[in-house]
Amino acid sequence: MSYCVNCGVELHESEKKCPLCDTVVLNPNTPFDETAKSAFPRLNKNNLAAQYDNKKFTALIITIILAIPVSVCLITNYGISKQLTWSMLVLAIMSLLWLVVTPLFIMKKPRVSNIILIDLIAVLLFLFIVYKYVNPPVNWYLSLAVPITLSAFTMICILAAVIRSTGGRSLTTLTVFFISLGAFIVALEVITDLYLDDHVNLLWSLIVLAPCVLLALLCLILKQKKELKDELERRFYV
Repeated sequence: MSYCVNCGVELHESEKKCPLCDTVVLNPNTPFDETAKSAFPRLNKNNLAAQYDNKKFTALIITIILAIPVSVCLITNYGISKQLTWSMLVLAIMSLLWLVVTPLFIMKKPRVSNIILIDLIAVLLFLFIVYKYVNPPVNWYLSLAVPITLSAFTMICILAAVIRSTGGRSLTTLTVFFISLGAFIVALEVITDLYLDDHVNLLWSLIVLAPCVLLALLCLILKQKKELKDELERRFYV
């Protein structure tokens, strides 16, 4: 019996390469057996198509499960009051869940940018339905909900781009995270102040911004120290 020299996994005699790390099998005492039956099914185009079909079937099951409480609430609400009121909130919540979960199964190759865009639209639609249901005297949807949501998703997009370029292991990722977090908190207070009294008076956001900037500065300093940086990567995988 052979073992992978790279990851140590036990190898079947039919394997020329390790199925986990793709390392070539080298064992003179146990040569490769051409006639041995493979221990693992071989992937081909048909297998990949079947996997995609399974993912679509999973998305269909999720859709049906989410549709059950929606249909029950809509029928109950209309049957009692002859109009749709509170059941629209249930519809909004389930629609939000559907838009967040099912694209991962429907898309063949889901891209982070597409997933973020779909999630942004889902959140904005959910907040709009809630706003229409509550029907407040003040338009908090355009002046409060939309700016805060866009600010949050801007921060997420920046982090996603940095993680994609650095692999998520660099101190650069932490630096951008702290700066983005501080900027989002400041934007949150600005948006809230403008909504409440049309006047910006920064206070509590600066309390959060200060340590975020200092932590970002610390990450930049650590990044310049190669020995310390290598030690942190080895110990904490950052």
